Amino acid sequence: MRQLRAWDKENKRWVYSGRTPSMMHSFWKWVMYDVNTIVNEETGLKDKNGKEIYEGDIVEWDAIAIGERQKVRFQNGSFVLDAHPLFIHLPNIKIVGNIYDNPELLENGDKNRE
Repeated sequence: MRQLRAWDKENKRWVYSGRTPSMMHSFWKWVMYDVNTIVNEETGLKDKNGKEIYEGDIVEWDAIAIGERQKVRFQNGSFVLDAHPLFIHLPNIKIVGNIYDNPELLENGDKNRE
């Protein structure tokens, strides 16, 4: 079971679902009744430092110009970077932030927020 995380807009903090059915149930019960949350799914992949990659993370990878960053998105049934499947960029991806804590890391800032 993949873990989920929710961005609590009101308190500006992350809440994680956990991986057991009972933890997932409690998580969804909270999310369903709280309009101040945005849910991101874990991709099932890790960056080059072994950190779990989530939808909404901002990443850099060795194949692009230094300082260029992109947001991990879920599009057409898979996790992508700039319309290319995320997995083809592994193992050179490094998470540098996420669109909720660090929108300034993207050139177009808030434009890419969900």
